[in-house]
Amino acid sequence: MLVEILLFLLSTIISGNNSALILGPLNSSRIMGKFSGSLFISTFMSFGLILEGMKMLPPIHVTPSYVPFVYLSVLIVFVIFSILSYPLSAGMVFTGSILAFSLISKEMDYFYYTIVFISWIVAFLSSIFLGFIFYSFSEKTKRPFRGYSFTILFLLSSAFLSYTLGSNTIGLIYSISPSYLNLISSIAGIFFGTF
Repeated sequence: MLVEILLFLLSTIISGNNSALILGPLNSSRIMGKFSGSLFISTFMSFGLILEGMKMLPPIHVTPSYVPFVYLSVLIVFVIFSILSYPLSAGMVFTGSILAFSLISKEMDYFYYTIVFISWIVAFLSSIFLGFIFYSFSEKTKRPFRGYSFTILFLLSSAFLSYTLGSNTIGLIYSISPSYLNLISSIAGIFFGTF
């Protein structure tokens, strides 16, 4: 029961933190209100978790007796960083905690962690490059997206971001200790944290 409670708390914190980034623009652009936007985001996060959350499972192996400690260590880091108001990547914190317990149990997959670190660097640099390209394009054309094309693009990107958050970040948490009860705890945390 401890694992389910910790999983619920982590899903709540991560969903609440990340869904605000998606809900804020939806609400301020008046595309959706807070309630409908929260329902929209929670639904797509849950779809992502259910449909693709288990894809994180193959490379991850945490000895069952370590699972509560992984969740607890991550929860403590989240609480500390929340109090300090510092930004935090859930994927990095979980990967670091899993890495520590993998080293302890001597079951570390060095290739997997090398790929993870490389992907973090490539994703960061790609985001800078694409952000610069899109911003430069919008500055040159002086034509921001408007009307239905803007609304549809905004809804699609919000749905995809929510889906990705559910499949990757919440999926990483869930795949450490997958079970039907943990899936329910994760989905309940998604809705509770988002709302």
